[in-house]
Amino acid sequence: MKARAVLAVLMLVAAAAYGLWRIDVLPGWWDLTHWGLDVEEVAERARAAHRADRLRVFEQEAAAARMHAFDERAAGGALATGDARPTVVFIGSSTIERYDTGAAFPGARTWNRGIGDERAELMAARLDAGIDWALVDGVVVYAASVDFRRVGVGAEATVRRAELVLDGIAARAAGKPVLVLGLLSQRDLADDRSAEGPPARVGRRSLDAANAALAAAAAERGFGFLPLDRAPLTAPDGTLAEAHAADRLHLNRDGYQVLTEWIRKNGGPLAALLFP
Repeated sequence: MKARAVLAVLMLVAAAAYGLWRIDVLPGWWDLTHWGLDVEEVAERARAAHRADRLRVFEQEAAAARMHAFDERAAGGALATGDARPTVVFIGSSTIERYDTGAAFPGARTWNRGIGDERAELMAARLDAGIDWALVDGVVVYAASVDFRRVGVGAEATVRRAELVLDGIAARAAGKPVLVLGLLSQRDLADDRSAEGPPARVGRRSLDAANAALAAAAAERGFGFLPLDRAPLTAPDGTLAEAHAADRLHLNRDGYQVLTEWIRKNGGPLAALLFP
């Protein structure tokens, strides 16, 4: 009897030790596997690994597109597929990566070039990765949200960083329609005057200032601008509407349906490409 009790205790201790070693038991707590490691350093490595995975996917898709274009030219543009749909590339961070653009815009050929949690500087640096600009008819871009929220830079710095991406696109897609998406709100948006921590990251006035400057930057380059910080994606209190949010920062399926409809109605020349 005593032996069975000891065995049971040992089993419980072993299970608890394994849990502490492998499992993040409570959100935000660090398991023993990462004991002594810098949390942000580990997170940055995870972001870099995810980015590398996405870039590999982009290159594979670009290679397939180049092969298809070569086959079309070899056949005199008369391939059996007859796919003459316009090509629109979507560039951005997680809001773009999570966007099922193929399902949202079946009338167009869309390339989703979103990478979650990517700063604008990195986004600008990879504009030629997996994008054959000669095949692109239009661009939708969502830039610098990560700089504004996670990095916590102010509105002016956010737009300066976004302009790295916008200028890179302007140089590669001259004469083609570009639609800049405004920054979304978030579930825990606060009044700048009462916010703890970097107010530029979480405050209403800072978000308004960033979006106003982003709209001006888009206009300076002849790009369209689509504001996203409004109803029904934004609730009456100014936060990201719960009914359209998957979490504190991202849209759910209903939210993306709203975004798709806004692009259809207010996307200008991009709408004509995406809804031929």
